[in-house]
Amino acid sequence: MKLMNINKNIFLSIMLFLFIASCELEPEIYDKISPENYTKNEADISAAVTGLYYDLGKAWAPHNFDDSHLMLNILTTDELTTAWGHRWQSNNEFLFTESSSQVRINWEKYVQGITRATLLLESFEKAEIENQELIERYSAEVRTIRAFFAFSLFDLYGPVPFITDSKEVEDLKKLPQLERPSREWMIDFIESELLWCADRLPGRNYNSNEDYGRVTGGTALTILLKLYMQEKDWGKALPVTDAIMNLGYELNPDYVEVFSIDNENYNNKEIIFSIVRMADPATHGTTWFACTMPQVPPMKIDVEMTIWGGLKVPWEHYDKFDSTDTRRTNMIRYYHEANTDTIVDFRYVTHYKAVGANPLKYGFDPGQNGDTQGNDLILYRYADIILSRAEILNELNGPTQEAIDLINQIRSRANVANINLTDFDQDSLRNFILEERGLELWCEGVRRQDLLRHGKFIAAAVADGYEAKEKHKLFPIPQDAREENPLLEQNPGWN
Repeated sequence: MKLMNINKNIFLSIMLFLFIASCELEPEIYDKISPENYTKNEADISAAVTGLYYDLGKAWAPHNFDDSHLMLNILTTDELTTAWGHRWQSNNEFLFTESSSQVRINWEKYVQGITRATLLLESFEKAEIENQELIERYSAEVRTIRAFFAFSLFDLYGPVPFITDSKEVEDLKKLPQLERPSREWMIDFIESELLWCADRLPGRNYNSNEDYGRVTGGTALTILLKLYMQEKDWGKALPVTDAIMNLGYELNPDYVEVFSIDNENYNNKEIIFSIVRMADPATHGTTWFACTMPQVPPMKIDVEMTIWGGLKVPWEHYDKFDSTDTRRTNMIRYYHEANTDTIVDFRYVTHYKAVGANPLKYGFDPGQNGDTQGNDLILYRYADIILSRAEILNELNGPTQEAIDLINQIRSRANVANINLTDFDQDSLRNFILEERGLELWCEGVRRQDLLRHGKFIAAAVADGYEAKEKHKLFPIPQDAREENPLLEQNPGWN
């Protein structure tokens, strides 16, 4: 079994306890959260903070993925398609509405997560704990997660109201009616929170495996970088890449090994932040393999596994990779059929789910349990920072040798040819970096933001045959939220 099992069991057992407790004590903990219910000692603080990580995981990538933020970010792009109906098809074909469950659930999870974090911060102030260094560390963790929730709302829905003063609300189902804030207010809140946290958290990690999976200064800076890039504030973005690159992160020499279950630990210096998962209990696992593996004909593997097989990488995206590109290793086209010696070319399989290559992405978990695996889901990694810096440099100065060298770091590891400065102008390098990011970061949840930033999100969807419109750059404000708060204006085009 993997190195992290003992530490992950400790981390996740707290999550499971909180999950069970919230089910049994729902009227007190879910509907009416007050600072007095949260923390009275160091153990309370640790458990409560860990519970926020559970909230983050439920929003970004819950067990079955269908209502996940991750699916909103990749099924709406050219890097993933589906043979399934329901919410999967709704995301893929831009059929969602203000009443769609995935639109409502992500809104609720992030708004409620912000409120929980805000109340938790107040409870820290009332806790009778002398260790102020510990309080500051946990406060920075909570505020980083809260900023992640806020940035996620901003990314999906635009500027939205939420509570940052615990005195204004103690009932998650009766939030005050607030108007939508300005874009400037939203940016300022997220920026100021992350700058405060980055100065108070350890840069790369806590120097041990015990705290693997917790946010760090590198996490806070990466979210800040995402914010600046979304706003095309290249002048602010560039020094953030400098700060992250001075924290000790490194590219793993082997792309495939980055995603190996044996490398989910402190020593994997490419990981900036990942969502910790385990196959048992299933509530803390992931069904990524069940969603992506070939169902018919089945793939030969060493463990028994439940397979649904409805998520695929379109062949058009698969074909963008050079034949030597190691980043396509876990994007399965050819494989041994189970119980035979037949080599299957999935591209020519006649089956309604054979609509693209099988995006396994992660290495197999020998401890998988039915449809559930324990692979951690990488949210941020260093390769993204390298390509982001190359993009920022190009936007500020046009093609430079530094930008080319950064891109070639990524390409050399992938076993594809280096590029040359003389082959590009600013516009062609801009387009090249966008496509390079699509190859390097496939199915990691960044493609939607990348296409939006480059002004190609709608065009890419139309090219795939979907009736995407300008309004689809943002998801609609959920109908339930607008009924509860009539002051919430709908996003343009969704009325």
